[in-house]
Amino acid sequence: MEKAFLSQAEIDGLPGTSNGRVNLSEQERDILGEIGNINASSSSTALSEILKQRVLLDAPAISFTNLNELHQRFETPYILIEIEYTSGIPGKNLFILKSEDAVVISDIMMGGNGQDVTCKIDELTLSAVSEAMNQMIGTSATSMSEIFDKTISISPPRVRLINVKEEAAQIEPDKKEVVVISFKLKIGELMENQTMLVMNLDAAKEYVRYLVGGTADGLAG
Repeated sequence: MEKAFLSQAEIDGLPGTSNGRVNLSEQERDILGEIGNINASSSSTALSEILKQRVLLDAPAISFTNLNELHQRFETPYILIEIEYTSGIPGKNLFILKSEDAVVISDIMMGGNGQDVTCKIDELTLSAVSEAMNQMIGTSATSMSEIFDKTISISPPRVRLINVKEEAAQIEPDKKEVVVISFKLKIGELMENQTMLVMNLDAAKEYVRYLVGGTADGLAG
């Protein structure tokens, strides 16, 4: 039987959370959590306006792993959204969304009510999700610009449907550490599931150093 996204117990047990590979202080983890909260608040507001539904993104939980290991935890199809920062801060983020949630978002954006939808992913669905994510992450980038006190820009999101574990394993052949911030995503009374924001660990450390008053030389200018 297929399983859904990671349970909270599985998140807590992701590699790197307790085996010493990631050395971050409690303060640094709190700061990453606050970055997650800022992203969640601005993104949920943007998505609420797009869908005309109450959207909640809350209860962020932080874990550490690498993309190979993270992808291998999924057995159901999911949507991978890649967001690259073009100015202001370095690197790129990944947003992971369950395919059935993407279908609900797409249906509403195309005039439906998000109910009784079939979990069929086509180009129209991916296009609608891309537009929603573009607005969500764009709003989030504006909020991040305020806390970093510099203009932050993003490229248009790249959206892909990941079907099987074998395909997922080829997305990131290296094993660089990443930060996983998982959220509970709720859209009105239509759905309540888990979604994830994934960021490069080196970039995350740069954000933390900047916000605690350390050097920001590594941040993109």
